[in-house]
Amino acid sequence: MKTTIKVAVAVTNKENNRILLLKECYDSKEGYKWNMVKGTCDKPAESIKDTAIRECKEEAGIKIELKNLLGIYSYGRDDKRCLFVFIGETKDDVVLDKKEEQAKRGEDIVDFKWFAKHEICGMSENEFISKQIYHAAKDWFDRKSYPLDILR
Repeated sequence: MKTTIKVAVAVTNKENNRILLLKECYDSKEGYKWNMVKGTCDKPAESIKDTAIRECKEEAGIKIELKNLLGIYSYGRDDKRCLFVFIGETKDDVVLDKKEEQAKRGEDIVDFKWFAKHEICGMSENEFISKQIYHAAKDWFDRKSYPLDILR
């Protein structure tokens, strides 16, 4: 059975006091939920760090600098999916509307919002697209992270 590698980014502003979340379609029954910038690492010559940077450009139209690894979260049947979540800092709080480009890739993102730490603290797991993204957001709130050089 193949392992799927997903990459997400907790995009923060330069003061590291707000995090960018996007509202994305979960499914037709549950509607839209909050997510981090996220994608699949499936390009042969692309590292997971490069995937994180590319996904930020594609989904939010922003450039980031990776700062730390927030965590690695497993999920799916037999834990065959791994989600690497990075902390990435942007110098600009402006998120570009890329709905046309997103629609071409089959994405359904309807909103972007910067959340302060106290807002994340007050959110419930069912507001997030997955429990892994919820726990990653909470870990960011709790200032948990690892240096990037942990990945070799």
